[in-house]
Amino acid sequence: MPHRRTIPPALALLLGVATAAPSAAQTTVTSAERAAIVNAVRASSTAREYRLGTSRFTSVSVQRSGRWVHFTGTPTSASGAESTHCSTSEFGGDAQVDALLYQRGTRWEVLESGTCATDVWYLNWGDQYGADAGRVVGVSNLRPKPFPVQARVESSSDGFVSIRSAPSIRTGERVSRMPSGAQPIVLRCMAEPEVIYGEGGRWCRVRLGRVEGWSHSAYLSW
Repeated sequence: MPHRRTIPPALALLLGVATAAPSAAQTTVTSAERAAIVNAVRASSTAREYRLGTSRFTSVSVQRSGRWVHFTGTPTSASGAESTHCSTSEFGGDAQVDALLYQRGTRWEVLESGTCATDVWYLNWGDQYGADAGRVVGVSNLRPKPFPVQARVESSSDGFVSIRSAPSIRTGERVSRMPSGAQPIVLRCMAEPEVIYGEGGRWCRVRLGRVEGWSHSAYLSW
């Protein structure tokens, strides 16, 4: 299941997710890029969890803005039957797979992916990743919240999120810890995303009390 915050269906309808025209900033993908995108989705954590690595995809849509892509597709078997993987999910939901990908050189990285969704869970991509990532959703009137913005620390396997001296887990020393539920101020975020411990996000400059430094946005929501 997607781990980002969800959007009420009524709000999704108001924003026109299903009918919004593609933004002029969006571009097309080549057949080779399309194949690479599908292969990246087949190797995603969602595909591994639901055993969709060998599935074919029908009703495929690839919306692109710069190096960002929103992939949607319905997994099917070799015989063309729609996958029943959501029948074993706690909430059921739509069998469609959604994924946010970023092009780094010739490689496509899956930053977010989900299936069996019961609502429109991906409308916060603009806030989490910037304007181009928000455009691939296809809602022209959505704009990322301007910085600085107050965020909330979500739960993580460690029970806290680190504030580091530099935007790196290798060279950035931990200067403080933010517990789940803390509300730091996000001052700005770097343009390029980075996958840390399997979670997509961006390094953001944050301030909590008198402490200021860098945290990865995978466990921050705003």
